[in-house]
Amino acid sequence: GELVAGGVLKSDHFDLRSGSLAFPQRRDQKEVAIRLLIAKEEAAWILGKRGNKIARLRDWAQVNMIDAESPPFDESERVVEISTAQLDSRVKVVQMVLEDLESRQEASEKLRLLVPTDHFGSVMGHRGETLRSIIQSSRASVQQHKAEALEGKEYRFRLMEIKGDISQRVDVVRQVHSALENRGNRDIGAAPGGAFRPAMAMGGMAGMAGMGFKNLS
Repeated sequence: GELVAGGVLKSDHFDLRSGSLAFPQRRDQKEVAIRLLIAKEEAAWILGKRGNKIARLRDWAQVNMIDAESPPFDESERVVEISTAQLDSRVKVVQMVLEDLESRQEASEKLRLLVPTDHFGSVMGHRGETLRSIIQSSRASVQQHKAEALEGKEYRFRLMEIKGDISQRVDVVRQVHSALENRGNRDIGAAPGGAFRPAMAMGGMAGMAGMGFKNLS
């Protein structure tokens, strides 16, 4: 990428460093990597000088940074992938990233989360009840967008825009991935640690404040 071409970083700063990880590869096939869509300027901040910041994140999970696909996203954007660890550890990385970005002068209260399209129904729940519950319990503002790739085909990820303070955004990520990784389980509400809360009984799609359903331009 441009950061490598400009001599800011070596290409190996973008690679997974599995040999340095102090935890084994998880065998749980239901793990869904947490993927954050970030701007180029945020990417440089997260990496740190000579990759020192992203190296600290890798004490908690495997963390990889790749170019975002264009289309549907801007070619200058990046995706941070957080995987191969327990959910609490992956969420801890998200919190560390947000706390670090908060120190930037151009800090934003918005987090962009990519969720696999094939499993997005687990996040929505029946008539949107699961997502509505996540919004109500976290008190964050959440919008979801369908992204289109080439030839008008639906992209393999849905984009969720989460607005709120750091704790609210982290809570949404935790609950979304708890729903994803417990998909197919009938007793999702019993997830340990309160990571996921059962949907509250509300009629139809009423009360879906803070949710948006639109395509990316």
